Amino acid sequence: MRKVLICFLLVLVTACVSSKPNRFYSLASNEPAGADVVTKKLLVGIDTVSVPGYLERPQIVTIKNNSELNLAEFDRWAEPISNALQRIIASNMSSVMKNAMVKPASVNRRSFNYIVSVEFNKLDGRFNDKVLLEAWWTVVDNNGRIVVNETSRYEAPLGDNYDELVEKQSELVSKLSVDIAKRIGRLK
Repeated sequence: MRKVLICFLLVLVTACVSSKPNRFYSLASNEPAGADVVTKKLLVGIDTVSVPGYLERPQIVTIKNNSELNLAEFDRWAEPISNALQRIIASNMSSVMKNAMVKPASVNRRSFNYIVSVEFNKLDGRFNDKVLLEAWWTVVDNNGRIVVNETSRYEAPLGDNYDELVEKQSELVSKLSVDIAKRIGRLK
């Protein structure tokens, strides 16, 4: 019995010592190049951002083939991805809307000139292939009228590691943010 217990403890200690440490990632806001795209004084709220259920998990998800997903056990998001997306979209839009205040939407929605809602259909990648972002987004004015309703799709080539995957995802979210800001800038 004692030998079994010692063997069990050795296996347990070996498993703990040899396990790979977790790496945590966060999407980054990117300072888009170029001039301000919106010079109007506006208050823009970013509503709750939704993502497919398979992405709303701590593990970073990649596509293995058309119907199989990889969940990275040791490469994880530092925060829920929908929270990160809401914050990063607001930050990216603020950087190109210098006279506007862009922030997550608060309870008093009527104080905002516009509310932006984003529903991601895809924000994933296939190693040694590409990263893909597909999203539906809507802009509502302070009277509750939909003034913009669009679909955006972006992709970028991807190598073989999680650092590059998160970097490319951040770049695509930045492109989406700038496109939303430009569209708001064209509103009367």
